[in-house]
Amino acid sequence: MNLYIHIPFCRRRCLYCSFVSVVAEEVPERAYLKALKREFARRRKAWPEFSRPLETVYFGGGTPSLASPEFYVRLLDFLADHAGLAEGVEITLEANPVDLDQERISAFLTAGINRLSLGIQTFSDSGLVRLGRRHDAARAAAALAAASRAGADNLSLDLICGWPGQGPAELESDLARVVEFAPEHVSLYLLSLEPGTPFARLADRGELRLPGEEEQAQMLELAAQRLEAAGYLHYEVSNFARRPDCRSRHNLSYWRLDDYLGLGAGACGSRRCRLGERHWAERYTNIADPGRYIDLTGRPQMAIAGAFPWSELEIIDRPTSFREALMLGLRLREGVNLADLEKEYGSLPVARLERRAGPLVAGGLLEKSGRRLRISRRGLWVGDEV
Repeated sequence: MNLYIHIPFCRRRCLYCSFVSVVAEEVPERAYLKALKREFARRRKAWPEFSRPLETVYFGGGTPSLASPEFYVRLLDFLADHAGLAEGVEITLEANPVDLDQERISAFLTAGINRLSLGIQTFSDSGLVRLGRRHDAARAAAALAAASRAGADNLSLDLICGWPGQGPAELESDLARVVEFAPEHVSLYLLSLEPGTPFARLADRGELRLPGEEEQAQMLELAAQRLEAAGYLHYEVSNFARRPDCRSRHNLSYWRLDDYLGLGAGACGSRRCRLGERHWAERYTNIADPGRYIDLTGRPQMAIAGAFPWSELEIIDRPTSFREALMLGLRLREGVNLADLEKEYGSLPVARLERRAGPLVAGGLLEKSGRRLRISRRGLWVGDEV
């Protein structure tokens, strides 16, 4: 069983961010913890198949590192008592470098966190200012050094590619610093303009210049070359791992369309229930406002047919689920197993897929080996079009 928990609190919103978050100096830990516990109990009652021990737990945000280590001690103790933690469970905490020193990292590790995901974004001070980040390059380096001293041995770095003013030279500098620090995992995301963000508004007014599509593709290829030369395994379009066992197991569950629970304001959860052609899967999305989430989870209403007052439920038919499995699976360098898709969705949609994929295979954008289909290296940077 995989569990995502959203911590939607930030000291300041970044200029590009569209994730569910609210600005707060402190996390309302006591109230939010109670709400998470209530939701967890009701979700498992509604979806009894989620009774297995937890294989992965992912604390995302927002800024999860704003919450105290004690908050995670209480929450993980609750999960261990009420769900169970599988042997070798992966427990990830997203963190902002400005929130971290050696003592705090050690406390997070003691609480049970065994994978840290640091939002570095860039080692360029000017780039960090343009992105609206709270830390500078020195603070990022200090956090990485503190993590090493604290004994954090499963570290992931997030980088953003294509920020305003970034060119190949700035990207080369970032990649050199990454190789220098040698984390176990690297995520490199292309900056996107999400509706409602300050960056999107600036772009609409013609006041924001980003690299063009061709330059973006060249930068992504440069990053892949540099990281692979340093020994990293390019296992997903935007993700690199030092070894296969350093891959994000939690994110792999998304790309493989596994079932997962989501807790917290703005969180999502999904399962393939296979109740019929028009009711093949279910996905819920919690309300984004943390105050309303806390209030509604505290009320006595129970689920009616799987619905909750703090959440919206979406019914997904089998063709849509098939398209999602294909879209997410092709993000992985291993691609999709057509035999598995056939077993899940039937032979007809897979046969249609193979016919439509034929010209892309011939054109070198897809590769087919036996019953496995994957995007080629050349097709990686035009994955949406593929």
